[in-house]
Amino acid sequence: MISWFAETVGVILSFILMRTVLRSSAEELIKKSNMLQKIDEFSGASGFKMMLFARMLPYFPSGIITALGAVSRISLKDYIMANFLGKLPSTALEVVVGYDVVNYQENLLRLTLVVVGVTVTYGLLWWYNRRKLVNGY
Repeated sequence: MISWFAETVGVILSFILMRTVLRSSAEELIKKSNMLQKIDEFSGASGFKMMLFARMLPYFPSGIITALGAVSRISLKDYIMANFLGKLPSTALEVVVGYDVVNYQENLLRLTLVVVGVTVTYGLLWWYNRRKLVNGY
């Protein structure tokens, strides 16, 4: 719980700092491109869902997600909620894997099951999305 809370507070503070510094520069760039304007509008309307999904990915570089959120139109409220909810499963997984790696002699079976489970889950998601792209739906 401490790891989850600390990580979440850290990314929220980083978001606020980055938004203060980066958003005005990003707006100038966005104004020059219709495609970037559409993406920016989408990030405001669907920012919560996008951020929630992004934060659920364990071991993905947090700084990249925070920076993308900071230059997007996601509201601070949506950003905070998506991070508190989304960081919980990824942080829990990171803590379990980290603990089991350090104590692999006692927890080899659980570590193996977690690694296999995550690999199968990501594999199925990759396969489903690839199939969806190939079939055009």
